Order: sequence, then C-alpha cells, then structure tokens
Amino acid sequence: MLVLLLGLLGLVNFFSVGSVSGQQQGVAQSVTVYSSWPDQTPPAFVVLPFVDAHTGSGDTSLLITNTGLTYDLCADFYLFDPNGTMIGCCACPVKENGLLTMSVNDLTQNTLIGPATRGVIKILSSTSCVPSYPNPIYPGLKIYERNTYPSSPPSPIVAVPETLLGMWEWVGLERQCGAIVKQSGNSGPGICTCPNGATPG
Repeated sequence: MLVLLLGLLGLVNFFSVGSVSGQQQGVAQSVTVYSSWPDQTPPAFVVLPFVDAHTGSGDTSLLITNTGLTYDLCADFYLFDPNGTMIGCCACPVKENGLLTMSVNDLTQNTLIGPATRGVIKILSSTSCVPSYPNPIYPGLKIYERNTYPSSPPSPIVAVPETLLGMWEWVGLERQCGAIVKQSGNSGPGICTCPNGATPG
C-alpha cells in the first residue's frame, strides 16, 4: 500500500493541473495536463487524423526529426479508428539529429482491423521504444507531414502542431497498447512496423 501511495504521489508531482475544464452532467470536470517544470518543456505530442489511406488516392509522409536536445529518442505511435478504439501501436527510434520518415499507408497497414482507411494517429516523444511503457519526460522530436499524390507533385512540408498531453491520456495509451501487445506479441495484428524493420512492443 505504501509503495502504491508513493507511486501515485510521484505521478501527481510529474503532472500539474492545467486550466482545461468542461461540463459533464452539470458537474465541472477538470483535466490534468502535462505542464513544464521550471527547467523543462513538455514532450512533443501530436494528434493527426488520416483519411483515404489504402485507396490509391495518395499517401502522407510523416517526417520526424530529433533536435538533439535529449540525445536518442523514440517516436511512440498509437493508432485509433474513427470511433476512438486503439487499433495499433509501435515505437521507432530517432537518432540524435536524425530523421525518421514514415508512410501513413505503411503505418496503418497491420492494424487490428486490417489496413485502416480512416482514423487518428497519435505520436509521442519518448525515451522508451516500448510503446506500452512510454516515458514522455523529455522533448526533442519535431513532426512534419507531406501529402503525396499519384499524378501531381507532393504538397509542401508542414509542421504538425503539438497539443497538451493529459495524464489520463498517457495512462490510457500505455494500457491500451499493452493489451494489444499482450494479444499480438511483437509482430502480430495491431503492431505497426518501422522503416528499419524494428517492431518494439
């Protein structure tokens, strides 16, 4: 019990309560979000919808750079269907000052529902290449996207805006991905793959 209490206290110290709030059934609901410590900045966390994957209409390249702020990092990927159910996860290393290029069609090929045509990709900057145990303490990843089409030039490269990481979102990503890894192992349905062939689970 003491160990559990200390763990919860540590989690509370890691996060601080932000100003995001909402109304649900007449009761104000506050959302705990990641907030920087005095000498730190929040980790990179982006939410990216995708449509028309695996339809032959084109593809989207995700370009993920490591600024070198905290040495080698990992891009932890979490895939969701349009109803918000996690259908896949994986993590890919990004070397210091390096570049990871991912195809959305490749990333969404091996989900729990087969090739996913529509949904949401969440990407978290982590020191852990085990997506079921993300460690989002350190920032350092910058994420960009570029759309490509069969019969026209690629679109410009644009930065994907970062968003706040909620504490319960972090816990939810960890647990849902853990369930997929437990069911599928490190290469079964629901485990996406990296360009270098690594499939950390």
